[in-house]
Amino acid sequence: MKHFVAITIMVAMLGSHEVYSQFSLNAGLSLSKWEGDDIVGTVKSRPGFHLGFNYQVVSSSSNSVRFSPGLRYHQKGTRIETVDVFEGFPGQQIRNEVTVSSKLNYLEIPLKFSFQLMDNLFAICEPSISILLNDDHKFTNVMCLDGNCTGFSESFDAPINDSEISIGIGLGYRIFSKTELLLTYQLGQSQLVSDVDAKNRTLMISTQIRF
Repeated sequence: MKHFVAITIMVAMLGSHEVYSQFSLNAGLSLSKWEGDDIVGTVKSRPGFHLGFNYQVVSSSSNSVRFSPGLRYHQKGTRIETVDVFEGFPGQQIRNEVTVSSKLNYLEIPLKFSFQLMDNLFAICEPSISILLNDDHKFTNVMCLDGNCTGFSESFDAPINDSEISIGIGLGYRIFSKTELLLTYQLGQSQLVSDVDAKNRTLMISTQIRF
């Protein structure tokens, strides 16, 4: 009886509001960095890419709103630099440069909502959960004495958390009937390392094609 009632309600809803769906592929450039009070040094963005697909659901009664759950491979990370300059022997200048670079590869599950603003312009709100696939970290130290430099580089392990929750906000513009350009700023809501104030911040520039 319960199943019958549920099916009846669904049929009534579909009868009054036609729902249609379609797939879309999206890919593009990601510029990511870490942000937080516990980060020391100059933070620079790490370029990467993202590639995935969405399953868009649109109601004919309100086709100004689209819901698009999906799956996406996403490269993130950061580059942190510190530079110290000090005097050695009289007349000598010593420059010490330390660079820490991190590469994080995620499998993301985005739940994107699109809201039509104008004919071809729409706003984006995209909560997502990310699962860490793998990570790579490198420490580089270069010391220069009067222009003569020596240094070393080595990999190290970092206790990066296995998952991340983030919220993306942005805009999209339809340039052709089934092709859209998207600009999204993704704000990580989870700490990358437990008890350390550091979170992902990512600018995504994407092309989306609907089928």
